[in-house]
Amino acid sequence: MNKNVFTYLVKSKKVLIGFVFVTMIALMMTPYLSSIHGHSYYASWLIGYVLLIGCCFVLPAYLLRFIHSKKASDSCFSLPVSRSELMHTNLLFSMLITYCPFALGAIISGIIGISVRQATAMDVMQILLSGLITVIVLNLVNSMFFSFANTLFDGAVMIAAYTAMPLMVYIMLGVFMDSYVAGMNYWFGLSAIAERISPLYLCATLFDSPLKKLHMIAILAVYALIAYFMLRREIIDRKVERAEQVSNHFFAYPFVIYFYAFTVLCMITFFWGGRDFLVFLREAVIYYLLLLVIFTIANFVYKRKVRLEPKTFVFFGISILLSLCIGFAANKTQGFGISRMYDHHPKNISYMYNDSLGNDAVRELGLKGDYVSVWFDLRIPSKEIDDPKYSEAVAILESKRESAIRDFYSVKETDYSMTGNLRIECNYQESVTGRIVDGDNIFNYTVYDHLDLEELAVISKVTEVTVMADDDAYNLADLIEK
Repeated sequence: MNKNVFTYLVKSKKVLIGFVFVTMIALMMTPYLSSIHGHSYYASWLIGYVLLIGCCFVLPAYLLRFIHSKKASDSCFSLPVSRSELMHTNLLFSMLITYCPFALGAIISGIIGISVRQATAMDVMQILLSGLITVIVLNLVNSMFFSFANTLFDGAVMIAAYTAMPLMVYIMLGVFMDSYVAGMNYWFGLSAIAERISPLYLCATLFDSPLKKLHMIAILAVYALIAYFMLRREIIDRKVERAEQVSNHFFAYPFVIYFYAFTVLCMITFFWGGRDFLVFLREAVIYYLLLLVIFTIANFVYKRKVRLEPKTFVFFGISILLSLCIGFAANKTQGFGISRMYDHHPKNISYMYNDSLGNDAVRELGLKGDYVSVWFDLRIPSKEIDDPKYSEAVAILESKRESAIRDFYSVKETDYSMTGNLRIECNYQESVTGRIVDGDNIFNYTVYDHLDLEELAVISKVTEVTVMADDDAYNLADLIEK
């Protein structure tokens, strides 16, 4: 850090410092306008944390904007100050004017929370630690993104584009799960990939309990180190002539445009690839052409000219072929085996079934109605999970799960109005009011192999099976007895 540069920044940015201090502390105190009791301190911290994150996006770009101006960069880089000192001083200044007002507001709110016996000193220490980690990591990361560009506008685009990349990965993996993984539209293993590559998400999840998430702090430390060394390289080795030129750095538009194009191509292919090939050709091609138009517009923003090069079509062709190969392999391997990655020995389990009742069963039960359906929710709590009375019913329902998984990957011309639904939840928190279950322990299967009356009769011995004939509800066990 250079003392003279830091002093200059403090003197020349008095309005900015005052604005950030007053705005952040004033907004953090708004929860106390109604009451100092309850969890007002927590609301104050939350407001401050959101403002802190916002400042970590705006201030680095504001203080480093001189690198994107020919006149300013020439003046700053010609000062009798090393580029390393210039970088470190601007970073430190940005971190201090962001963190200091947040820390002051958090301490004031913490003291109030402690005085009304709602917060503890450890809570205050944890929120201060979370804020410090967030300020350091996001300032470094966003400064790095900003330095990839050559103009102020492009720098802002880079920050936004890189911040949204993990979200694109999350959506792409979600489309893959929905199209190629039977029973699961959410799996923690895949969603965690998108979450771990997002510094913003990791910082947001720290908030008030960083000491319980040391693994996330370790990941953020890696991101901070990578960002620091890449930013240092960008600043120290930067040519002044880059300012106000086309942002052709590899990690600027070239990487960003092709990354987004590839992820969207995969989404289109994954969404339509699991369907009939003719449907795929008819529907997907339209979206491919639309993406090509968007790709051309993005290249115009980048190069300031409209031009389709042969490598563009090569990229599209290879990307489509690669995504089709991934989809084909997923279809042949039952979603790369993910469909089978459910807990085969859960601590508790619930089977919820909803389907229409076959005509033979309706006649045998003597029911009348335009539509007759059957529904049940078989819950096996932890203390009864090994009870032999459930074994026959569980065997029947698990066989339906297996057939549903097989049918998901087979080509079947099926009337979708005649399919049932089997929802399985396991390893949930049991309570009087209901159950709390994680997303990766919820499975929804489309059932083509319907439960027959004999199988339903077995299940009715361990749970109530409801039969609906138009608006009339019956207990299956009573109907069978009659």
